[in-house]
Amino acid sequence: MYEEVVEIPAYDLLTISDIILISGWGPTEESNDLSRSGYDVLPRVSSVYSGGDNQLAFYTEVYHTDKFFDNGKEFIISTSIENAYFTKVIQESVNYKKFSPNPVIPLIQTKRINELQEGVYNLTIEIRDRENVVQSSKRLEFIKTSGNNTNSTIGENKKVLDEFSAYVAQLKDEDQLYDHLLSLEPIADVYDLRTIRSTISNDLSDNDLDVIKTEETSIENIQLQSESSANLNNMQNFLYKFWVEKSPESPLKSWLEYLSRVEAVDAEFGNRLKKGFETDRGRIYLEYGSPNTRVVRKYDTGANPYEIWHFYQAKEFANKRFVFMDTDQVLNDYRLIQSDMIGEVRNDNWIDMILSGVQTNRVNNQGQSALDKTTLSDGARNIIKDLYLNPR
Repeated sequence: MYEEVVEIPAYDLLTISDIILISGWGPTEESNDLSRSGYDVLPRVSSVYSGGDNQLAFYTEVYHTDKFFDNGKEFIISTSIENAYFTKVIQESVNYKKFSPNPVIPLIQTKRINELQEGVYNLTIEIRDRENVVQSSKRLEFIKTSGNNTNSTIGENKKVLDEFSAYVAQLKDEDQLYDHLLSLEPIADVYDLRTIRSTISNDLSDNDLDVIKTEETSIENIQLQSESSANLNNMQNFLYKFWVEKSPESPLKSWLEYLSRVEAVDAEFGNRLKKGFETDRGRIYLEYGSPNTRVVRKYDTGANPYEIWHFYQAKEFANKRFVFMDTDQVLNDYRLIQSDMIGEVRNDNWIDMILSGVQTNRVNNQGQSALDKTTLSDGARNIIKDLYLNPR
């Protein structure tokens, strides 16, 4: 004899039925297979909406609000659309409506989707109490395409995004994620830089004091664990969002290629105090790529160790140079002391810095250019000038 235990949920459990995407509805005149709580609803066959689809319609039912909200007070049902991968709510789609408790509440709504970009979205339904606290929720994924026949394309793109999402989800080490986010700074724009610094500033490094040691502080322990989990999610979400926006067709491939460069930079330029991407040479390498020529001078008479990097093309600019100097000759930490690249440090006294080892000014002044100070009798200065002007 076959036996199976079936768990039946409590009759007063607050629940939302499966969400049905529909293509039409109307009052029920005679009960049939399409009847739902007094409505005939025609299910939509596909959850993919093309560029010509202007609205999404859906049907769902909410159960047992009369048991859950036993005080008889009104509650709120909110509906919205969110980006499935960034969990970012589309504000224009948000709708709030008050309801009185009932055993079953049928819900039919439409959402305008004509302005949604191509991508994967969630239709979200939430039941909120009078304090606006979510008590139950349900989500349904749907896809918006830009054309009328791009299901295979968006399906393939979804597969790529799912692959990257799974990769990011398995990154559980907060210290590793912290470094991953910092390593993005050389290629981040000003807005992403703010987000990176805001995200990593919420890490739990300040809580490494082992303040939680006794049973009396177990609640604090739970709180810190919750904060740690939230911070982990924030870092995971940012890493995912950054690469999906930067390389939507192949975010995982692009990230792994960049990570390989970060590891190479760390191996060559890192030291016991800094990761490779935190050094000036590492940052320039990650931001502009590998230099076409790299002059390394460590033993010139009368000069401190220095390097001159030359790029045929740095971003949209041609023929750009970067000069680094070893400031302490112990840590292999060469500082950027001069560049003719827009936005980088400019220093009219950079040759004097190499010759003296003393930092002078690191800003452009109106005085004599470093290249104009060369004298025929100054051999070391002439060598530096020649290497700067004639890269090889």
